[in-house]
Parts: sequence; C-alpha cells; structure tokens
Amino acid sequence: MKKEKVVFENDDFNGNTEEVKREKLKSRFVIGVVVVGIIIVTIVIIIQRMKIESELYEATTSEYEVYQESKAYVITDEKLIDYDKNSTIITLAEGNKRIAVGNIIAMYKTTEYDSSMKKIKDMDAQINEKIATLPVTYSVEIVQVENDINDIIQKIKNTTSYIEINEYKTKLDDLAYKKAKITASLTPSGSDVLELIEKRDAEHAKINSSSNNIKSTAAGVVVYKTDGLEGKYTKEDITKEKINEIMQEFDKSYNEEFGIKIVDNFESFMIVEDDIAKKEYMQEGKSYIVELIDKDTEVKGVLYNIIEEKDGSKVYCVFRITNGVEHIADCRTTTVKVIWKRYTGFWVNNTSVTEKDGIYYVKILSLNEYIDIPVKVIATSDEKKLVNNYTKSELENLGIERKRSLILYDRIVKDVNLTQK
Repeated sequence: MKKEKVVFENDDFNGNTEEVKREKLKSRFVIGVVVVGIIIVTIVIIIQRMKIESELYEATTSEYEVYQESKAYVITDEKLIDYDKNSTIITLAEGNKRIAVGNIIAMYKTTEYDSSMKKIKDMDAQINEKIATLPVTYSVEIVQVENDINDIIQKIKNTTSYIEINEYKTKLDDLAYKKAKITASLTPSGSDVLELIEKRDAEHAKINSSSNNIKSTAAGVVVYKTDGLEGKYTKEDITKEKINEIMQEFDKSYNEEFGIKIVDNFESFMIVEDDIAKKEYMQEGKSYIVELIDKDTEVKGVLYNIIEEKDGSKVYCVFRITNGVEHIADCRTTTVKVIWKRYTGFWVNNTSVTEKDGIYYVKILSLNEYIDIPVKVIATSDEKKLVNNYTKSELENLGIERKRSLILYDRIVKDVNLTQK
C-alpha cells in the first residue's frame, strides 16, 4: 500500500519552529526588561520617598513661658494668741489650716484633762476589744477611713516636726474611733460598743467645754511658731522708701519658737524682685500665676503695685494673694516662680524657616507640594523658634495671603536649603 505525504497548513507542524522560538524568546526578554524596569523605578521612588521623609519632621504644639524665679518676701496680717507660757498646752487645731472665730485651738494640760484622757483611753481599749469580737464587716465608709489612716501614717514617716507628729497622732486616734463607730453601727451585736461610744463622746464633750480651752479670737490660719516680727510691717509699709528695709529685716536669722498666732486668710502680700526688662509683661490689677516652689503648689496673685529701683535697674512687684494664703502663712520668705506670660505654638528648627520682607515662613510638604506658611515668631533660641499662625486680621494688616495654616502633625522640612537644590 502506497503512503501519501500529508501537508498541514500550520507552519509549526511543517517543521518551521525556529522563527517562532525566536519570537517567543524576544517577547519574554521584553517582558523581563519591563518587569526589571518597573522594579528599579519602584525602588528609586521608595528611596526618594525615604530620603524626603528623612528630611521632614512632624509639627507638635509646645508651651513657652516668660517667668521670673526669685526670692519672695511675705507680709501678712497676724494676731498673736495670748496664753500662759509657763503651762503645758495641747494643740488641737491643725497647723496651717483655717479656723473660725471661737474655735478651740489648744488647751492647758491639767489634772482634769489628764483624768478625762485616761477615761477616754480606757474606753478606747474596751471598744477595740469588743470590735474585735464582732463579725467582719465591709463598707465603703470603712474602706475610706482605712485609706485615710494609711495616708496619715505615710505623712508621719515623711516629717520630723514634733508639732506635726502630734497633730497626725490625734488624727489617727480620731480615725480609729470613727472606724469603730461605723463598724459597731453595721451589726446588731454592736449595741454594747455603741453604749461605750456614747460615754466616750460625753467625756470628750466635757473636755471641749472646759474653761481651760484656748480659743481663736479671729478667723484665719493657725500657725504654731513665732519669730518676734508679728505686726511689725503691714501692707502700708510696702513703699519705695521702706521696701529695702523690709527685705533686709526678713533676711536676718530669727530664732523661731513655739507660739500661737492667727494669720488673716483673706489677704497677704508678696514682694518679688524682677528684671526691668520684663516690665512690658507687668500690668497692675492683672492676675498672674505664682508657683510656690518650696511648697510644690501654686496660687494666683494680683499685681498690686510696681516699685522701681531708683537707678532703674530692677523692679519690685507686689502681689496681693487672696486664695491659698495657708500655703504661705508660716513664711517670711520663700522661693517663687512668677509666670508673666504663657505662649502656645510650634517649636521648629531655625533651618525650617525663611524670611522675606520681614515676614517669616515655615516650609512644609503637603500632598507632594512644598508650601510656605507665614508665621509669627514668639521666641527664639540658638537652634529653634517658637512660632504660631497669624490671625485673619493680622494677615490683612500685613497684606499677605496664605494657602493654609500650620497645624498639628504637619510635615515640616528640616532644612529649606535642601529643597532649593
């Protein structure tokens, strides 16, 4: 049988495959080149982006203060409480705390007082014994009292003052008694304890009504130390002629001794020396924050008077303090920080700022566009400036426009010179 040759129209089947192979290789090569090109371009973009990001930092808000840290001289209205200094007294009112007229400050230690205290001590022992036999009771009030007891114990550990230690000891006794009273009232089996508590209250009332009590003759802050300067100077003495005398007198060393005085808690005065250069921030009648560095607290003081030194080198600022007097009632001098002005703005690198026609600009990058934002400079240092945005009216007065304001987390250019290359 004769075989016939079959011819297919498709070249591949006709054996013409070499050219096809070359075309395939060529197309694969082109695809490979394109892929590699895309990868290279992506890497370049990433590197450029990383480079740009490394040359940026985020805008964050900061606070700047114009202040003066200085020694302050305190003048208060003080009233000495008269008592028999040859007798032993027991302080009852807490020192450096406010007290009303007629309140008991202290009492003389007499045989009557000792007898009453012995009875109270014996009843406290009986109360504690009976409380120990009662069912364990929990309440919010008891937890709070226990927390107060722990706070007082911590304060005792942090003081060396004999007067304060005695005051804290009295507080601990009162808190322990308060806890016992609450515990007894929360259980039906506490009737015996409540009966003892009533007797104790009666004995304590007897002490409080004793003729041996020393009472406050004025409202104010109780202070248990004197130095002989009480009543020597008043606010009328804070004049240009006498201010140096007051400061020199208060700078002397005085022997402080135990005594009782009531300091007017409605008003005190403080003299603070400052640099004449800050006078632009000083305005009589305006309220300023005065930080009491030694007391770790702050008060508000109204600038009552400004007294300039004769040679004009410095000024003395007289502040009137009406709140927080108890923090300075026992002071003749203390260290303060007067905050004249507080600014809020953005700390930026000096290299992020350009200046044109007297206007400063901060350069940022936003949506791949560099933008110069006009800003006002509040303060400056060797490396940074504190800046803030102009108000709309300020921009109008300056005759300038802006695309946008500087806001939190804006990406600020570290060095504007790098963007100009």
